[in-house]
Amino acid sequence: MRYENGSQNSRLVPNTEHCDRHKLTIVERLNLFIDVCEAVQHAHQKGIIHRDLKPSNILVTDDGTVKLLDFGISRLLADDAEAPAPEATVTGLRAMTPEYASPEQIRGEPVTRSLLAEADRELRWFRHPYLHTGRDLETKHGLERFLAEHGYSVAPVTIDNSEWIFARAFDEAVNRGDPDLQRRLGTEYVEYMMRMVTYYEDQSLGLFDREIPQILLLHANDLNAHFLESLLAALRQRGYSFIDLETALEDDAYSSPDTYVGPGGITWIHRWALTRGVERSFFDGEPVTAEWVQDLAGLEE
Repeated sequence: MRYENGSQNSRLVPNTEHCDRHKLTIVERLNLFIDVCEAVQHAHQKGIIHRDLKPSNILVTDDGTVKLLDFGISRLLADDAEAPAPEATVTGLRAMTPEYASPEQIRGEPVTRSLLAEADRELRWFRHPYLHTGRDLETKHGLERFLAEHGYSVAPVTIDNSEWIFARAFDEAVNRGDPDLQRRLGTEYVEYMMRMVTYYEDQSLGLFDREIPQILLLHANDLNAHFLESLLAALRQRGYSFIDLETALEDDAYSSPDTYVGPGGITWIHRWALTRGVERSFFDGEPVTAEWVQDLAGLEE
């Protein structure tokens, strides 16, 4: 996968617009459709199921090259009295567009299960997209029942962060062909992540009077392909070792009550804290992303 900056590339337009702009014939439109189908098939063969194939997710260049997008868009969370994390993200959108959603979202996940079975794997863990568990208790509890009935266990996160901003900034640094900027960004990224680790260690002490096994949220992206080794080395130097998710969840902390609902996608430590009714000051001091990194990532103020 690669980053496609549609806002800076006027050559990328939705497939429907491309067809109209170039007055494609029926045969030419069908050939374009075949390209889309081949891209989807390639993704399925890699175990990736499309989420929401609609015209805005199928972009085409002037020369007719198809770019298949289907990764959702997050935005900075607006000020919310119930959401303490200043840079938490939410979708701001539905998880799918009913008219275009993949069958697996409407009817379940038979294709995904089949693909995983071929690799001798199974669906087991569920991480809420953008850490958003529901805007009300009815939705939250309904999803919990669905997951339990389908054999899923929730994969919580205790160390949330703005890694996605650094990832977007790193893509821009790569696009500029600036290795010095890439290295500077990587150094800032590792230092920022360690500040986040320190912050959530303090949160753990404040809530449980001890340090719990933490679960750090990271993504597979070009940024971590270059700097994950440096980040892991910094964590080891701080005294961390690494365990699997199942072992971490054996800690009693992960059985703490969680009644948080709302638009915020927030860490489980903050969910537990809000459920306990702690003072707002408990959340103070969360590290923020440097302005120069946000600017490089192209975030609007």
